[in-house]
Amino acid sequence: MPNAIAYLALFAWPLVGALLFHKLPTHKAIIWTILGGYLVLPERVGIDLPLLPAFDKTFIPAATALFFCLPRLGSLWELLPQDRVASVLALTFMLSPFGTAFTNGDPQIFGPTYLPGLRPYDAFSFGLSHAVHLVPFLLAQRFIRNEAALRDLLASIAIAGLIYSLPALFEVRMSPQLHTWIYGFFPHSFIQQVRFGGFRPVVFLGHGLLVGLLISMSTLASLALARGHQGPARALWIAASIWLAITLLLSKTVSAWVYAVALFPVLLLFGNRLKRMALLFVGSIVLLYPALRGMDLIPTARIEALAALINEARFQSLQYRFQNEDILLQRANERPFFGWGGWGRNEVHDNITGDVISVTDGAWIAFAGPYGWIGYIAGFGLLVRPLIMIGLGRKASFTTLALAVVLMANLIDLIPNSGLRPITWLVSGSIIGFICLEYRDKALRKPAYAKIRA
Repeated sequence: MPNAIAYLALFAWPLVGALLFHKLPTHKAIIWTILGGYLVLPERVGIDLPLLPAFDKTFIPAATALFFCLPRLGSLWELLPQDRVASVLALTFMLSPFGTAFTNGDPQIFGPTYLPGLRPYDAFSFGLSHAVHLVPFLLAQRFIRNEAALRDLLASIAIAGLIYSLPALFEVRMSPQLHTWIYGFFPHSFIQQVRFGGFRPVVFLGHGLLVGLLISMSTLASLALARGHQGPARALWIAASIWLAITLLLSKTVSAWVYAVALFPVLLLFGNRLKRMALLFVGSIVLLYPALRGMDLIPTARIEALAALINEARFQSLQYRFQNEDILLQRANERPFFGWGGWGRNEVHDNITGDVISVTDGAWIAFAGPYGWIGYIAGFGLLVRPLIMIGLGRKASFTTLALAVVLMANLIDLIPNSGLRPITWLVSGSIIGFICLEYRDKALRKPAYAKIRA
């Protein structure tokens, strides 16, 4: 059970946000209000009121940032992306739960288990939850969109990893205990954090996989900053990159190692053309993964064989994930457009006992099952949109390309794991905002240029 400190930290965060917005420029305040809340607030703690989203570490930092940004907006319409595709996807993502609720009025019965049909109440509840998840994206595309702001975001990701490396290394040595010591409980299965004769750090993120992903993204961000600086600053970022790489290795998360090693050459060795090709390829694979999986075009057997080379436990874990993907994908395809909704309706149940016999790991199936392919395309479309835009030739600076590679690591992780967090939305929104701002400024410059030529 959470202790008083957990609730105190959660509900004191708006005061932290107020201080950040008072002391920092708006874009930095948004970054650290949302990113800081993700890093330090307790997992699985909150107050769940009727209709409203749970007041937890996702809602409170996002709502705080939105509250302090409202006076800086002419109207709420400014939060809609200037990119029309992104605007349509954002609106679809927020409204798709209404289609889900209206097509799932029937109850589901599995032996003694009775799951009631959805009501209009559920449509509003799910829609508000989706809107909360979009707040970091919408704020980022509006306020974190120039070159300086993007550099600050890239640096913030690297700094977040450096700060987190200290408690992470402590837990590597002493076992994941900080969440229990400070907030009174452990947020996940402890046995899942035991790896290679030691421990994966959890700190305050809820699972070792998320810590590994954060350190992997921070390592890539730090390498990019080392590439983009000269003199003493470059030396400092090189040292930071080495430190983060060591922390990543000791964190014992194989998937995070793979992301960093695979994307290192993309970040530092590929030219812009190859970078764009890689972004377009990965963005397309992530967006189309459910279709590719359904058509059996993903070489699962080969991937399992590669996992077996690491050790038997990794092979069994991956095989178990693929088996669950198969049955959950089959369940999702029974209601392909708007999905099954929440409350376990998207899960696979035993028809005799009523017990849930499926486990949802990947974020993609966590979207597709409850909200169908419409909800999936809207949500994942927003996330991969920056990669597609850059891949198709939209103007991008080195900082933008570096952030896109960092985002690519996160998006790849959404296939096997549930690594969709506020930092994902922040990076995606900032890149889209930058591209839209660049093209708007280019359009504004055209008449003056034409007049000079005339």
